[in-house]
Amino acid sequence: MISPEKNSFTDNPRILALKVLLAVIEHRHSLDQTLKENTKTVVAENNRSLIKALSYGVLRHYFHLQALTKLLLKHPVKAKDQDLLLLIMMGLFQLQHHRVPEYAVVSETVNTAVMLGKSWAKGLLNAVLRGYQRQREQLAGVALLQSDSARYNAADWIIKLLRQDWPQHWQALLQANSQQAPMVIRVNHAQIGRDAYLAQLAEAGLSAVAVSEQPMAVRLINACDVKELPGFEQGWFSIQDAAAQWAAPLLEIEKGQRVLDACAAPGGKTTHMLECQPELAQLVAVEIDAARVAKITDNLQRLGYANAPVELSIADAVELASWWDGRPFQRILLDAPCSASGVIRRHPDIQLLRRPTDIDALVDRQARLLRSLWKTLAPGGIMIYCTCSVFKAENEQQILAFLTETIDAEASGVTIPQSVECKVGTQILTGSLERDGFYYAKLVKRG
Repeated sequence: MISPEKNSFTDNPRILALKVLLAVIEHRHSLDQTLKENTKTVVAENNRSLIKALSYGVLRHYFHLQALTKLLLKHPVKAKDQDLLLLIMMGLFQLQHHRVPEYAVVSETVNTAVMLGKSWAKGLLNAVLRGYQRQREQLAGVALLQSDSARYNAADWIIKLLRQDWPQHWQALLQANSQQAPMVIRVNHAQIGRDAYLAQLAEAGLSAVAVSEQPMAVRLINACDVKELPGFEQGWFSIQDAAAQWAAPLLEIEKGQRVLDACAAPGGKTTHMLECQPELAQLVAVEIDAARVAKITDNLQRLGYANAPVELSIADAVELASWWDGRPFQRILLDAPCSASGVIRRHPDIQLLRRPTDIDALVDRQARLLRSLWKTLAPGGIMIYCTCSVFKAENEQQILAFLTETIDAEASGVTIPQSVECKVGTQILTGSLERDGFYYAKLVKRG
């Protein structure tokens, strides 16, 4: 079996895609990081695009492709040949979702096996893919009946949680998770207006539309490399989903205030705060991961905030003694670490990397962050708690528990178009107005 650490095939996109998939599935590596590592030496843009499309596509449709592959194989594949299973899944994905001539898909899949030194598998791969071509409708229907995970293309534990939390919406959420997420940007109005930027995009031959519920949000009709967009180096925009663009405005930041951005990397919300209120007394951004702090610095510089009153701290936000100077904040954004269940369509590896036991650990981490950071909030101050999760344990239930144990905390209403009002806070469901899944709660500290 090909190893993600060995056998360098720098010029073959299918073999590189296999390396990426094996790293995620067998070694539990991050998809984005693994893609970056395996495409950095690929020169041809079309090859980089194919590697990404195959990697994302197979993971996005993993459970259905897995069931279909099992139906097509007469005998199980040996453990040392798991790369062949993924090669079959790559071929099936292309036959189902790519506008590539089917004979080319079959031919390239078989040729890839030969390059892997597995010429003996040529007949197997050819028979499996041609068998699918002959019986695709029947096989697809049977595959959907194999299990709930195949039917809804999701991990069983995620299906169970969504059914429990969202009995009226769970099927729509699962369907949204299997779709490609839109590319949304936030125009930096300190540099250029949204209408002016839309004109720049049109001039560059890029189709885009304004997002009605967000004053600076723009959705690209077709996703592209961020550096192909006009004004990237000049700081005209940031990549940020429309759901995430609610965080900074909900803080209601005022001139001269001291603001905390906890768990701040990669800095999208940090810079959005500065765009909303450029005359802050100080903005403290705390991030536990030193490598990710560098991304905050890069974003501040690119967007024109290199000289803004921002203090970056590499620290665990829970451990106040390691970073807090004792002066209270009037506003706090806690974008808490979470399951990321609201952004599975952007990061399909989540369904394979996450485990149900992770949720309890995340809930505990979120609760400790809330308790610690609440001590740093000034009386009358506002904390926005948010996650990119759709699980209630991390959201509504988390905040209800916090309010029960915190006598000087009270919830304030949060109004977001086409979101679901919860007992406390509001939930944006994945796919609503094409947004990611996001939860927001607004907490006010009694004076």
